[in-house]
Amino acid sequence: MHYVQKYLEKLPLPKGSAKSVNSGTNIFLYCNYYSFYSQKVLMALYEKNVEFEPLLLDITKGEQYSSWFLDINPRGEIPVLKVNNDIIPDSTRILDYLEDYLDPKLPPLINVSTDKKVLNDINKFRDLIDALPAGVITVGSFFHPQLCGRPKLPFILPVREVLKCGDLGSSKNLRKLAEENPKARGILLYKAEIQDRKHEILTSEEEYLKVLNIVDHVLAQVEEQLKEQNEGNLHTII
Repeated sequence: MHYVQKYLEKLPLPKGSAKSVNSGTNIFLYCNYYSFYSQKVLMALYEKNVEFEPLLLDITKGEQYSSWFLDINPRGEIPVLKVNNDIIPDSTRILDYLEDYLDPKLPPLINVSTDKKVLNDINKFRDLIDALPAGVITVGSFFHPQLCGRPKLPFILPVREVLKCGDLGSSKNLRKLAEENPKARGILLYKAEIQDRKHEILTSEEEYLKVLNIVDHVLAQVEEQLKEQNEGNLHTII
């Protein structure tokens, strides 16, 4: 049993619905601080003042594909939120859970209008941004430093090299794990194929530029929306 699992098993988790939880040691987040999707959830937890315990996985060594973690999330992806006995995978689902179910007394992430147009705009842009391949964008910059500006924390050179090496060995590691874990063989081989395709994009400047162009297009739409919203606010004030 992994040390994280041992740690969890020793804790006296309270019984009852997760909806009635306020905060405390019954909330755990499997995550990695360098993961964009983990960062989304971490920021939300801190913004909402939720007391939780981060349980870190070493994604450079493929710890998220370990058999013990695949029992928690068969997709082998982080972050995963554990509240009592409830398991919530996927960063977007976790954000919705924190907002809608955890505790109504917690401060909302967004004071959302009941206006349908506003709600539609929020969902539209959340879907657009969620669809961006954050991992490809981040790791791709390690392979093409000429396309990037000056690196900022935490992605300074030593960290970039560690993550780059981890990415280079990921596909081979996944196939090895697939042979060692017949129960998860299908999902691990599928992940290996995705990693191979991702690596083709990462190492090709032409392909990586296509990804960056998509990012530019999405951010241009965001800027236009913010401009319209700002102009609307000015008209309201006047």
